[in-house]
Amino acid sequence: MSELNKKSDSELLKEMAEANLQYGHKKSRTFPKAKAFINNNLNGVEIINLEESLISLKKAGEFLSKIAAEQSQILFVATAPGAKECVKNTAEKLGYSHVVNRWLGGTLTNYKTLSQRVNHLNDLRAKKDSGEWDKYTKKERIGFDQEIDELDKKFDGLQKFSRLPKALIMVDPKMHEAALKEALRMNIPVVAVLDTDDDFKDIKYPIFASDSIKVAIIWIMSYLSEQIEVGQNQAAKNLAEKQKSAETVATT
Repeated sequence: MSELNKKSDSELLKEMAEANLQYGHKKSRTFPKAKAFINNNLNGVEIINLEESLISLKKAGEFLSKIAAEQSQILFVATAPGAKECVKNTAEKLGYSHVVNRWLGGTLTNYKTLSQRVNHLNDLRAKKDSGEWDKYTKKERIGFDQEIDELDKKFDGLQKFSRLPKALIMVDPKMHEAALKEALRMNIPVVAVLDTDDDFKDIKYPIFASDSIKVAIIWIMSYLSEQIEVGQNQAAKNLAEKQKSAETVATT
């Protein structure tokens, strides 16, 4: 069992408060439906009800754990300065793709074309590493290197994007309207960290918490990461049992 899964709700709520998950935006920016998860107001700043936050976190965590157990892909999306580093590190640690710079139009809705370009990038890298470029002139090799650099910048975080994801995790959906629209069009559920200025009607698994405080985002990503790892461990266990069963059948 993961460390967070061992903790009681009261312990988790205490950690969430210490990580400042409860701080929303100024009251003047409050989205009307957000009042359902606002506890009170402190010096003009909306205070999120952490009990509601914990409920939403658990629902999102259970969903993501199930997706991971099925060995399906999850795509992480966060471009805000306070979120991108943490989200990138979390995605890479778990072995998933991420977008932390600019969302490329058609990443989901035109996946076939995008995957062809990513495959081309990976092919260029493989040929360079194998020494296949040695037969080309210096000018040609420089051209290949420049192409790799350009594609690297364009597809940063998507080099292992081998199939459409079964879930998107994003921080602050207001900043990622294009990604959200594509996910909805492709019927891909979205898990989103959002606070008091966001409309969450199109978010399948909204997580009510600060989406701009770095320490809060780090805590949330840590929580979700542990839930995903539970699913990944279950997938590994299922695979091992399947292989063992197949070996038993083969020897009988």
